[in-house]
Amino acid sequence: MKNLYWLDKIQPSDRDAVGEKAFYLSCLLQKNHPVVPGFVVPAQTFWQFLESIECLEPLFADWPHSSLHLNVDEPRQLQSIARSIRHQILAGKLPDSLLSTLESAVSQLNSQSNLNSTALIFRPSLTSWNPKTVGILESQAVRAEPEAIGAGLKRAWAEMFRARSLFYWQRCGLRVQQINPAVLVQPLQEAIAAGEVKTKAGAQWEIQATSGLGLSLARGETIPDYYQVQPETSAVKFQRVGYKTLAYNLKVGDGKPKKKLLLGKFAAFPIPDSPFIIPDFADCCVQVLGLGEEAQTEYVLEESQLQEIIELSKKALAEFDSDLILEWTLNQTVNSGEPQFYFTQVRLVKGEKVAPIEENPIALPQPNSIAPARTPAILRGVAAASGKAEAIAQVMTNSHPENAEFLAGGILVARDNRSELAALAEGCCWGDCGTRRPDMPRRHFS
Repeated sequence: MKNLYWLDKIQPSDRDAVGEKAFYLSCLLQKNHPVVPGFVVPAQTFWQFLESIECLEPLFADWPHSSLHLNVDEPRQLQSIARSIRHQILAGKLPDSLLSTLESAVSQLNSQSNLNSTALIFRPSLTSWNPKTVGILESQAVRAEPEAIGAGLKRAWAEMFRARSLFYWQRCGLRVQQINPAVLVQPLQEAIAAGEVKTKAGAQWEIQATSGLGLSLARGETIPDYYQVQPETSAVKFQRVGYKTLAYNLKVGDGKPKKKLLLGKFAAFPIPDSPFIIPDFADCCVQVLGLGEEAQTEYVLEESQLQEIIELSKKALAEFDSDLILEWTLNQTVNSGEPQFYFTQVRLVKGEKVAPIEENPIALPQPNSIAPARTPAILRGVAAASGKAEAIAQVMTNSHPENAEFLAGGILVARDNRSELAALAEGCCWGDCGTRRPDMPRRHFS
């Protein structure tokens, strides 16, 4: 059985086995673009592992050979089933042959790359293009040690069966037996900055950048530096410094907390026992860092670095006939005097369209309390349930929402969480912008 697919050797015939993300990333790597190397553990390996473990729960005695009936509208049942499946995966023993293959591959990965990383990141995804999994599946970081490598792979597989994932699969019409998880394994090292470039044909590109690893950006826990760029001339048409209060990075040295670190040009302070850390990361190689005031007033990228990522993105775009979302990281490698950019993920934007604002009746000038946002705004506060979503945002600007019209599926931004708002905004995703921890000052915005 072919257990692994190396990014620099993936062929078009391997596309269904490795998934869209790994396939497109391999296209860039094989054409000498700066890509973090790696290998893919295909879905076939997951299903073989699942068949090899002994399921103690009667509910899963015949699974995956029989249908697993889920009622996602019963939260307690959904959480119980998700917890049981994840436990079976995390407690299961990987075959010795697979562990040996993984350890050998990691050793080969470090010897072939110049990153000399002491950590790995496991990026789970579906092999199919639909449904989209952006924001659903979280990557898993572990130390590049034999006992941690197997745990990292199982954690990545278990992401497929979180309660939120099972809910999403069901709503997308995907049966559990149709879940085919591919896991991309890449070396992970300390990052000065990370972000993404979103290209748009005939329009300005959007670039986001934040300090440290891209985890804070993926989880919606930081407001990144933001740029709008004219691709033909590389001219920056608009820019806004972000609100970068925290960052994720690898633990350094012996892993013991240091009083003060330097993250790029910003001072950083480890946050012990941080509430932001992912539970599965609690015993791993990632730490949370607090950033000082200079990170709120200065851009993480130098002007020359911004121009460099623009040029690299232009070259990558030339390889495809579609707009792209390119995730990147800026690393200081041991073999280079200057920090180096690497692409870590690439997604093709296939025919995504946004309705013109005039087609949305909510956005027309009306004497009601909904005001569409015309320019990017800095929103500050503490999220009760952090995350990332894209939808039309509607901002409550006064305390009389009775005559307002709410857009189903939109994002409602309000000063408080009064019960009447919940009734009026049925079908919207909404939250209290003023919600805070007891030790945090209240911050209102509209």
